[in-house]
Amino acid sequence: MLRRLPLLPAAAFLLVMGCSDDSEDTTGTGGAGTGGDATTSTGGMATSTGGMTTSTGGMGGDPGDTTPPTVAITDDASDAIATDAVTFTFTFSEDVGTSFAEADITLAGGGTASDFTVVDATTATIVVTPDRGTSGTMEVTVAAGTFEDAAGNTNTDAATAIQEYDVPPLTTVLFDMEGTPAPGMEPFGNLAATPVVDPTDATNMVAQLDKPGNAELWAGNTFHYCPNFGISVLPFAVGTTTIRARVWSPDANVPIRLKVEDASAPTISVETEAMVTTAATWEWLTFDLSMEASGTAAINYANTYDKLSIFPNFGTDGATAGAKTYYVDDIEFVGLEFTATCP
Repeated sequence: MLRRLPLLPAAAFLLVMGCSDDSEDTTGTGGAGTGGDATTSTGGMATSTGGMTTSTGGMGGDPGDTTPPTVAITDDASDAIATDAVTFTFTFSEDVGTSFAEADITLAGGGTASDFTVVDATTATIVVTPDRGTSGTMEVTVAAGTFEDAAGNTNTDAATAIQEYDVPPLTTVLFDMEGTPAPGMEPFGNLAATPVVDPTDATNMVAQLDKPGNAELWAGNTFHYCPNFGISVLPFAVGTTTIRARVWSPDANVPIRLKVEDASAPTISVETEAMVTTAATWEWLTFDLSMEASGTAAINYANTYDKLSIFPNFGTDGATAGAKTYYVDDIEFVGLEFTATCP
C-alpha cells in the first residue's frame, strides 16, 4: 500500500538545491581542510604537502661554545739572562673565571714561586725568585686540563715558558779600588802593587800586581784599610766561608792563593787557592776557606780573621815564570751582607 508523503515548502526546497559543486569547503577542526589550500598553525615549523602548510614549533638555534680556552705565558726579563726575580704573566684567550689557581702551575729548574695574583678573568701573574749565587734555566708550565671557560670547555693544550738566569751571590765588598775609603796595598816578596786604570775599562780603577824576575815564589800583596794592615773582621761560619775576587792573569792554569789571618797574631791564619782558567780575561775566582791549602791550618770559627793577602802564581818564582803583570779588583765576602768597618 503506497503512503503519500507530505509536500515540502518551497523555501526548504530552495535551501537544499542552493549547494553547488564549485563551492569552497572550510572546516575548522584543527585548522586543516580536506580540499583546496588549508593552513594549520600549532607552532612554528612549516611543511607543505599537497598545498597544506603546517607549523609545529622552533627546533633550530645556537649549538653552543665548544672551543677550548688557551693560555700564553710571558715574562718581564729585559735581558736574555735574568739576574733577579722574574714575573711570569698568564694571558688566557677568554674568561676562565676562578678555575685557574697557583696549584695549576709547575715550576722546574730552580727558584721559588711567590705572589700568585689573579689580575682579572683573563690574566694572572706569579713571581719566581732564583737563589742567590745560582744559574740555570727556570721552566714554568701549565698542563692541559687545568682551567676552563664559562661554557665548561677545558684547555686541551699545555703551555710552557723558559727563562735563563744567572743571579750573583749575596756579598759584601771588602776591597774596591774606587771605594771609600780607598784600600791601601802592602806588597812583599819583591812584588810591586799600584792602583791603575783598568786596561779593559777606562772608567774603572784596579790593583796592578807586578811580579818581576826577582820575585819570590811567595810574593804577594796585603790589601788593608785598618791598623796593622788589617780589614774588617770576617764573619766566617759554617756555610759562609767564601771570598771571591775578580782577577786578570796573562796566563791560564795559574794558581792564585788567598790568605786571611789575625792582624794582631799572624800565626793564626787560613790559606786556600783558586785556579785561573782563561788567559788575559777578567775572571771571578772563588776562594773557599773551609778547603785549606795543603800543609796549612784549617779554619777555626772561634778565631779572628781580619787581614787579607793575595799571591799571584803562588809557588813559582819570578826567575822561573819571567816578569808577569796581574790585576785584581772587587774582593767580596760571599753569603752575607754586613758593614765592613775596622775592629
